Amino acid sequence: FKQKTAYEISTRDWSSDVCSSDLVRIAVFLSVSVPVLTALAGASAMVRQARASVPVFLLAAVCVAIAGIVELPSLRLTAGSAEAPVAVWSSLGLYGASITIRTHASGSLLALPAISMALCGWLWAYGWPWRDPQSAGIPSRRAVTDGSLLIAVASASWALIASDLVSVVLGSGAFFVATAGAIYGSASVPAARRRLIAGGGFSLLLLLCVLLLSKVNGTFLSSQLASVSFSDASLAGLTLAAVGASGVFPTGNWMLRLARQPLMPAAALAGNAIAISLLDVAFVTTSGDLADAWLNILTGIGWIAIIGGVVAFWRNR
Repeated sequence: FKQKTAYEISTRDWSSDVCSSDLVRIAVFLSVSVPVLTALAGASAMVRQARASVPVFLLAAVCVAIAGIVELPSLRLTAGSAEAPVAVWSSLGLYGASITIRTHASGSLLALPAISMALCGWLWAYGWPWRDPQSAGIPSRRAVTDGSLLIAVASASWALIASDLVSVVLGSGAFFVATAGAIYGSASVPAARRRLIAGGGFSLLLLLCVLLLSKVNGTFLSSQLASVSFSDASLAGLTLAAVGASGVFPTGNWMLRLARQPLMPAAALAGNAIAISLLDVAFVTTSGDLADAWLNILTGIGWIAIIGGVVAFWRNR
């Protein structure tokens, strides 16, 4: 056998590192582009002159999400990493945290229904992009509602790919604020204020849960949480935040107030996706070994959601 020189070995290692880093960048691009494109659609919806570009951004987000579902599993296996840090920050030099995303296809898979529903709702209400004859006559509050609902979908898409608990809190909090903005644009200021207060309460519970978990584990990464540190208080915080995001009765009044909005189904799907991602943190950390009492509570919440939805539909049909 031919003996390889040190130069050949170092060149081979360097090429492998370069290819691996390129694959990680591609995976990060596919994961991050979905919430970014959806957020651009939300920002464009609030500007009358840019509303015609909204379906273009949404269609691009749908295509990128489909590409992520197809390509991210193979990219993750080839690159050898399921997480990629985006930014690192330190609060007062005491605690360091990294904004890390998951390059799993599950994030794109959960975000795809909401973004597809947003695209269908927009096309059904306003038509296809190049000419929007109603744009000049769209009331400013209607534009705020449309943009806020799209930003809510973008916030949920970010929370779905977040691997660190800080990003999960930020994405969930942005979702609550965006839904309050949508209510402000379509309903009334008092209703929006109530939604904002309720969303702030859910976000505070989620933040306390994150601080408790990070204090015990010494990290904000959800993949490094220990099952022994997952207490009833942590699970209660995640569950209540999931209930607030999904709109389970009696917290689903915001959905009823926005029921006539064409983008409301997309925001509802986004809220359910956030709830799934929050509960997934608990199930993954504990490997599904939850106490029977908590399993009964989660089952009861599911039945309340079904019965409450049927009653709400019957009363408002």
